Amino acid sequence: MILGITPPALATTKINASPKQTLSADECNLLAAEVNQARSFMQVFEAEVIGGLAIALHHAGAAMQRVADVPSEAELPPTLEVSQSETATVVEQIEFLAVQESMLLRGVNEYCGVSE
Repeated sequence: MILGITPPALATTKINASPKQTLSADECNLLAAEVNQARSFMQVFEAEVIGGLAIALHHAGAAMQRVADVPSEAELPPTLEVSQSETATVVEQIEFLAVQESMLLRGVNEYCGVSE
């Protein structure tokens, strides 16, 4: 199971059909399961990785904007300190998302029978 997704048991079965060949009901069901599995991987990637990255980059941008908006030089050091702390948190979030992305891609590769 990768990020809450369990590949169907039939995933290892290959469908061998030419473009003009009619698929059996079992082959159609297998194909539908594989398409649904691919959609699941895509949805998890979009929600977890892309969505998380968008949020992290938004927070990084807000931290940088806070520094740009400092009204005086005297207020710059404490603002920079807060911004650095917030940016460090964003970096940790991005690193976590990179691990999630790697796990998801490993799961896709395993599902597709691709070895590393």
